[in-house]
Amino acid sequence: MASADASQRSELDRLATRAQSGGQNDQDALIEAFLAAVIVVPLASDPTTGPFEPVMTDIDGVPHMLVCDSLAATHEVQDLARFATSMRGLDVVRGLQPGYAILVRTPSTRFALDEALLGEARARHA
Repeated sequence: MASADASQRSELDRLATRAQSGGQNDQDALIEAFLAAVIVVPLASDPTTGPFEPVMTDIDGVPHMLVCDSLAATHEVQDLARFATSMRGLDVVRGLQPGYAILVRTPSTRFALDEALLGEARARHA
């Protein structure tokens, strides 16, 4: 996981910026880095006293689970999430139900992993 210091960009942040203007190799590297990274999952409630409630958002009718690459990236969702936990990206993907996507925030950008990409990732890492 990246430092809470936003001036130190994480690998995911750098790869996401590069993948926005790059080719398929950059996209593949971004997905593999996400799966290997420790991700911060903002939560709407305390997971020690109640259900696991990740922050969800709807984008074009598709529910997306919000995750961040660092504590610094959670700044904009603090009003929705008073708690957070950390998990490997692969564990997030494996635990997410079909029909959902993931919205990843970094301090400088965001990117989505759609249901098709998540299915491919699950199949490759079964």
